[in-house]
Amino acid sequence: MHTVADRAREQNSQPVPARSATALDGAGPGAMGSSARDSGAALSAQAPTLWGTCPSTEGGGIDKRGGSVSETNEPGRETSSGAGSDSAAQPDYGVGENYGGAPSPYGASAPDPFAGAASDRSGGSGAAPSGDASSDPFGGGPAPWDQPTAGRPGGANPSPYGIDPAAAYGSPYLQAGGYAPPSARGAGRTGCLVAAVIVGAVTVLIVGLIVVFVVAVGRTSGSVPTPGPPATTDHLTETWLATPQDLSPGVSADTQLGIGVDGAFTGPSFIGGENAWIVTLEDAGSAPFAVVGLDPATGAPLWQHDLPGVLCGDAELDGVIMCVSRDGGAWQGHVIDAATGQVRLSWATDLTSAATVHHTAAGLIVVGDNEPQAPHARISLLTREGATAWSVDLADIPGGEALFSDFLASDLGNSDSDDAESTLERPRWRQLDGGLIMLWSTPGAAIIDPATGTVFAHECRRATVAGSAYYCATDAGITRHDLDGKVVWTLPGLTLTHASDISPGRPVAYDESNYAIVGVDWDTGTVTHTVATLAPSSGGFAPGVSPLSSSGSPEYLVVAGGASMIALTPDSDTLAWTWEPEDGGYIGDVYVVGDLLVLDGFEQVGFDPVTGDELWTQRVDTGIYRQVVGDRVATIGFEGIALLELP
Repeated sequence: MHTVADRAREQNSQPVPARSATALDGAGPGAMGSSARDSGAALSAQAPTLWGTCPSTEGGGIDKRGGSVSETNEPGRETSSGAGSDSAAQPDYGVGENYGGAPSPYGASAPDPFAGAASDRSGGSGAAPSGDASSDPFGGGPAPWDQPTAGRPGGANPSPYGIDPAAAYGSPYLQAGGYAPPSARGAGRTGCLVAAVIVGAVTVLIVGLIVVFVVAVGRTSGSVPTPGPPATTDHLTETWLATPQDLSPGVSADTQLGIGVDGAFTGPSFIGGENAWIVTLEDAGSAPFAVVGLDPATGAPLWQHDLPGVLCGDAELDGVIMCVSRDGGAWQGHVIDAATGQVRLSWATDLTSAATVHHTAAGLIVVGDNEPQAPHARISLLTREGATAWSVDLADIPGGEALFSDFLASDLGNSDSDDAESTLERPRWRQLDGGLIMLWSTPGAAIIDPATGTVFAHECRRATVAGSAYYCATDAGITRHDLDGKVVWTLPGLTLTHASDISPGRPVAYDESNYAIVGVDWDTGTVTHTVATLAPSSGGFAPGVSPLSSSGSPEYLVVAGGASMIALTPDSDTLAWTWEPEDGGYIGDVYVVGDLLVLDGFEQVGFDPVTGDELWTQRVDTGIYRQVVGDRVATIGFEGIALLELP
């Protein structure tokens, strides 16, 4: 079986981290025409002023997704650099500050996701996938938070994943000498306040009182939440922790958990069923060799099947999971009872390869390798009865070539573009209404009807689904599509935020010329108002400015920039509240569990999603990826999976 890493090696590319939604998927700055600049100027004039209490001396936080590649997939598309640019050309930012560009964390090339120590998607060691720098499970090379921060020569941003460097796991984010403990909360603001106090000749006692007041009250703007002091403890409690050796006694010390069971670039890290959570086991640098079910209540192993090269759909449906494995040169299909591990059916398929799979009510969608080369890749559906319902070649689908790219191989690897091979570099899955499935692989997307085998494809960057419709960023602007692919409207001069892969959300529009977020009537494609202006972040897997990112849920949605994040009200693009990290550092994705919104980073920060009140701040000891299953939150890394207890 060829893994994402295998394909990366074959094309001499070094994949960007996978399982953490990467910011590689958006139209880059500089791609806007004069109309975009004109509209941007108008929007900027209306934007509310949302400055923080005190300018931070640190550079903008690096997006967890690895993410600052500004979609340079297409020849001729330029990426504007945040570093060393003429200040006169910089837009006026409202929320956060206009920070100078941070250096690319990986230098000239991104790390091979599977080469070297395990990375991003885990928290563990060994070689393995992570996706974007380890961002999804890939590793190697210093991470963004290990880079010197702007305004602080030699300073380093803290790792957002909260792993003790002493444990080191081999994660690419924990390179020797790269880790630095986070600065005391509120330190940047304290320095600013002290300066003000000195100018005013105020006593040291008053300075202390002012600092306390600013930390407690002045951190946010917008609705200006006014919580009491956050309840802070050192670490989130783990109800249980299961290592690969706990789940399968007798495996070697090199055995680790697979991060992601389906071969996709990003998405769920494990199958979160009602009665069993299901993971795969692999030896460092090798394909998975077993699938294991564990008890969600205790972490105890329930069952195991040794299946070489196994790939499973990332969901339990009707009490079963569907997988494929490779026995020698032949691929077999499997239907397995998720709770008991009973194999209901195994059979020899007619597949010749399998790169990524997705479980649907109709069966298992299997996407093969590029055979013999792009745009050839076969998509097939295996039924639970052991048959192949249909099979199509993307080369025969109009627009199918849009799913193939040599972006990682030519731009982020060491290969010349003439020598780079186009592949399905970053396949990801999206669910639409009516049982339809989107296979998104920048710069294109394919819409698949599993029941009939109907497939169509077209250009679509930063794909964002909304049930009965989906939205794309294109050279023409934002486009809304019906589920038959028809373009309903086009909104020129704007682009989409990069939607997180770890949580559902909704589309958010902004102007890349000045980073003004705008309200849109998403039914008609009409701009209604300017919401706020955020300072972008810079640095990442390629020089330039990162796209703004959005995460959370349709009800509780936040948009993050380089130094602040804002929340939008449910069902409308209206500003609810604003938050800025006191140390001016990293802002990751958020996830929603119950009535709690949690910022996922070096520290987990709990918020009241309605008011923006900061409720608590705690660290995570295990893993890199968090996954919400119902009302529970798990953390997973190459060296273990744990159930977290949130305050």
